[in-house]
Amino acid sequence: MTHWGIQSNLVKKDDVEAMLAAARHCGSTHQTFEAIPFSDQIPTVDGDRPTVLYGSTNIMRAAAESGKWSPGVFSGAFTCRDYDDHYGGSYFNHPCEVMTLRQIAMSRRDPDATVFVRPNDDHKGFAGGVLAFRQVREWTESLLTNNAQATMDMQVMVSNAAGISREWRAFVVRKKVVGCSLYRTNMRLTERRESPKEVMEFAEGMCDIWTPADVFAMDVGESGGSLYVVECGGFNSCGVYAADMRHVVAAVNDHVGRLAATGQIWRGGKA
Repeated sequence: MTHWGIQSNLVKKDDVEAMLAAARHCGSTHQTFEAIPFSDQIPTVDGDRPTVLYGSTNIMRAAAESGKWSPGVFSGAFTCRDYDDHYGGSYFNHPCEVMTLRQIAMSRRDPDATVFVRPNDDHKGFAGGVLAFRQVREWTESLLTNNAQATMDMQVMVSNAAGISREWRAFVVRKKVVGCSLYRTNMRLTERRESPKEVMEFAEGMCDIWTPADVFAMDVGESGGSLYVVECGGFNSCGVYAADMRHVVAAVNDHVGRLAATGQIWRGGKA
């Protein structure tokens, strides 16, 4: 049986409670741990059995790099460049351009163009936003001054700005959607447990094309009557919104059990 290590602080309380309730429902052993603010110290969680962790982005990244847990964290190719390359016109920000802060500050794009800018990766180094390109230089200087993670070599994604009417978070395990929640309507937070057939079919169709990991979250957006991949994210630190995490945790447990049965993971470390 999969053991779960769940961070109890610096994470949305509702998410922690949903994950703990799901682990209990599935009969999984579990424990909580606290993280030190602004630290990447790895969790104090048992590592002598197949274990899955859930917590804040920095802690999950440090845990993945440590190799202490198996599987621990489901790492993957969570970058805008990957989404654009694999999903093409089904990626909401297609076509996009990935460049460094240095390149974006020197770009000769139309200064009156409205663009969307966000980190290329899934580490949430800063919040994405829409701005006129003439504001980019000032925005870049402010980011470098106020964000310790920002450097001139940080990669960002730039694309034309467009609106999204509804957004869902689909939890994917082995290319199948195992949980889903509406989380935004016309840019307003709207948490509602729902799994529209068309959203699930779209997400699984995209998974047949490419997946960044065996277990992850895919955000699907509706714009102009069509569905698009907004982004994908690591399962271990994503918000759960109103999804039924009992089904998600059960599917993750089954996946980890398959990995253990085939020798792809083992007690006390990664394969």
